[in-house]
Amino acid sequence: MAKVDKFYFVENGEGEKKVLFIHGAGGSHQNWILQIKNPPKGFTYIALDLPGHGKSEGSYREKVEDYAEDIIEFVEKRGIEPFGGSSRVDLQACKLFSISKGLK
Repeated sequence: MAKVDKFYFVENGEGEKKVLFIHGAGGSHQNWILQIKNPPKGFTYIALDLPGHGKSEGSYREKVEDYAEDIIEFVEKRGIEPFGGSSRVDLQACKLFSISKGLK
């Protein structure tokens, strides 16, 4: 369990390949506890609490794009590339992350 600025997250594993698990509306890192238990060798699994959820600071965002900006901020600070998720928020975040990195 750790914090980067306003973000609370749980991390498991010691691999160079990092996978970020993002919960849906009203969720928290707890949604992913079973999935992040045993990452394969070479992987680190990270379950994030979005602002206004779980143990992260801040308030709920009104727009999906605002959550995407939060996720991009967290990803850049942690050096994370791959994604896993469970809702529209995650899909939008991945799309905006791709755009911010010049990908299609």
